[in-house]
Amino acid sequence: MEHRTTVLMRVLIALACVIGLGGCFSTSEPQVDVQDDLARGKLASAIQHLEKSSEVDPVLKLLEKAQLEHYAGSWEESNTTFEEAEKIVVELYDRSLEDDGPAMITNDGELPYRVRAFEIAMVPYYKAFNLLALDNLEGARAEAKRANRLLEISTEIFFREAAGDPRPAVDILRRSGFAHYLIGLLSEADGALDEAFVEYQLALIDFHETWSAMRVPILVWLGDDLVRVGEKLGYWTELEEIERDYPGLFAPKGPPGGPSEEVGTLALFVEVGWVASLDARIMTVPILETDDLKDVSRLAEETAVRFKSGWGSAAAVKTRLQVTVPTIVQHWAGAPTRVELEVEGEGKSFTVISAVVDDLEQRAGLTFLARVPTVVRETMETALAEYSEAGSLRKSPGVVRVPTFRAGDTAEMVDTRGWVTLPKVITLIRVDLPPAVYDFVLEYRDDWGTVISRERLDDVEITAGEFSFFSRRVF
Repeated sequence: MEHRTTVLMRVLIALACVIGLGGCFSTSEPQVDVQDDLARGKLASAIQHLEKSSEVDPVLKLLEKAQLEHYAGSWEESNTTFEEAEKIVVELYDRSLEDDGPAMITNDGELPYRVRAFEIAMVPYYKAFNLLALDNLEGARAEAKRANRLLEISTEIFFREAAGDPRPAVDILRRSGFAHYLIGLLSEADGALDEAFVEYQLALIDFHETWSAMRVPILVWLGDDLVRVGEKLGYWTELEEIERDYPGLFAPKGPPGGPSEEVGTLALFVEVGWVASLDARIMTVPILETDDLKDVSRLAEETAVRFKSGWGSAAAVKTRLQVTVPTIVQHWAGAPTRVELEVEGEGKSFTVISAVVDDLEQRAGLTFLARVPTVVRETMETALAEYSEAGSLRKSPGVVRVPTFRAGDTAEMVDTRGWVTLPKVITLIRVDLPPAVYDFVLEYRDDWGTVISRERLDDVEITAGEFSFFSRRVF
């Protein structure tokens, strides 16, 4: 059974497609060009498209450029560009604490883009992998910790002015089992076993308690990770408590998987697809004969309910009010659930599992849903004010009985910008191997065995007792 939040999101998207009339305001053309180039592996062309564009917000341009530099292997340049973007983001968040609140979905497109919480938390993720590529494990570990803190703080700020009760969404979106898990992996790799054990426990709790909303289950390796580190530290009581609270988490027998005296562990993080993007649609809401146009605020609340749930009043419809509202567009992408790993030159190949560690599309969808009450209320207030001031109705062609009023001001409120080159999901592939230097050919497959992508991973040094971290992007 699907979680009710997921169902609501799909209903809302379907509603937008069915009721939506005309006008569509989507991702900027330069960003679409960047996506096309990126999907074709043309990183230099993607960066050129981005740098030449005057349409892309300066913050988004820096974030996407830094991400492209990361994919191109320009690790230091990428981190420098990310730091430029972060300075602007911090200034905007600081300013939002002094203003009326960050209008992140319904602000004027001319205002600087204020990055959503799940977006800003990805900056330290990329910086961490840049630092890993530069053999700076300590710096990567510090960035992973910062990602977790940023997610918590920015989520609180983002929903500070939201209407209704956003607390349930905040409590979900400020948490990330993946953030804690990555800190745990890097801490263990850096020899900080106590911290690793704590972070693995926090990851376990967050994966378990956010599963129904986030759709990311407890990772299959987490039990082994806890046992491996817990046994080294002599935390037998703690392991017994965890086993009691989470039956079936630990393997019934045998040594735990992961780095040991005999093997090292390849940890390959794979980004898949495109995150859901924001769009805009023209929606129609009825104004009834019994509505009091003098009380715009109260009427805005009522029409917001009609927008979401319809209306059961017997009163005649006086006007159909057309407003521009945001919607969210999901981009289908098959996530690899297993990988055929061929060791080149040795004629060996074997299948390893892949598991989703974070679902950015779900984060984008839940963020959007939690903001809908505020978005619709503000939109309706603007539309009703414009309707009242107009005095006479502008009739749309084809309307015979009930006139339609097109609220033009609401189109200016809808902000469909976003960091569109982010992935839909992040998956993890782990495999234990004897120490050696490997050249791999990887074939990513989904649940049905369909090949999603093929690529090479060369010069992978596996050292006994250690993790080897890599990241890749698949479209």
